[in-house]
Amino acid sequence: MGDAGGSAGWVVSAAHSAARHRRPTRGPRAHRLAAARRPRRGAHRRYDGLQPLRGRLRQQHRHRCLAGPGRTDRDAAGRPAPGRDLFDRHDRRARSRGARDAAAQRLRRPAGAGGVGRRADGRPGGRLRRRRHPRRDRRLAYASGVSRRTDNSDLSNAAQEYLLALRVMAGDGSRVTASQVGRHLGVSTQAASEMFRRLGADGLVEQAGGRELVLTRAGRAAADGIFRRHALCEWLLSSVVGLGWAESDEEAARLQGAISPRVEARLDEMLGHPETCPHGNPIDAETARRRPAGVPLSTVDAGQRATIYRITEEAEEDARLLSYLEARALQPGAHITVLARSESLDSLTLDGPIGRATLGLRPAALVRVLPGEADPALFHRVPGLSAGSH
Repeated sequence: MGDAGGSAGWVVSAAHSAARHRRPTRGPRAHRLAAARRPRRGAHRRYDGLQPLRGRLRQQHRHRCLAGPGRTDRDAAGRPAPGRDLFDRHDRRARSRGARDAAAQRLRRPAGAGGVGRRADGRPGGRLRRRRHPRRDRRLAYASGVSRRTDNSDLSNAAQEYLLALRVMAGDGSRVTASQVGRHLGVSTQAASEMFRRLGADGLVEQAGGRELVLTRAGRAAADGIFRRHALCEWLLSSVVGLGWAESDEEAARLQGAISPRVEARLDEMLGHPETCPHGNPIDAETARRRPAGVPLSTVDAGQRATIYRITEEAEEDARLLSYLEARALQPGAHITVLARSESLDSLTLDGPIGRATLGLRPAALVRVLPGEADPALFHRVPGLSAGSH
């Protein structure tokens, strides 16, 4: 009995302890009250109408923290106002910046009227001339097509490549867009559009008829100058140094941006003032109007004789085609005879200066010829070199 009573007492005490530590059960009302007291997810992001007040309190606290002793800010009545700090002054400066810029524009005087920081009569005073901001000045409109640049040597190599590519692609009168130039240069359309936007701000390129890109008068002059330096480098590398056509074209693209006007004039004199590049393409628009156009080699019938006149700029982009034409001596001024023309095989067989050569009709369309024997004066030769040395 003693053992039974003791075990029963232990069971009762354990049951009382479990009941005391057990969580009380909740009914539906208790659950609703607990859910109402529990903060909801994202409640701190919800708009409760106190955000403006919190923002003002936060700003006032920041002003008090930044406002130190010894400040000279004063309110409208002239009393010290320690709460007005750097943020208020920045706001006032931002509101008056436009008026101050306009006043600086009115006070700006030419250099002959007393210089910078002086009045027109020479006495010191006035405001200093504000330094011109390059990005801000580029936003001006150049309706006349006159560029802000006076020297094309300050153009970056990338800008020169874009102008030269636009000149080449628009040479036959076709419409050119930024995406086409981007594919031609192997860059994205976004990068090409950004570069043409900068060139347009400089007055070198303009848009006509939507997305079509057109060189302005200043842009055409700049592109002709770039092509002229490129052609002079090609003449120097191919005729004097002895590089091949493909190699000289690649190296000339690297050298064209490093030639000064003095070196350009000396090269032009040394090379005999060439009017074309080594491939026969005119250097400027005036030379192009004065020279004959020529016909594609792909249109010449079998049995006819012709003289190679020029290799178009589009063909210059194909290094393998340039190397093949140079290896077969098919250069401007060479006499050829078309032996066979096959439309089914899409090929053209001709007899050149060093034997037979075969060209596809598509590459042959990039070569311009003149019927019969052309005037030798149309083809430039570097002084002191033999006719076939280049």
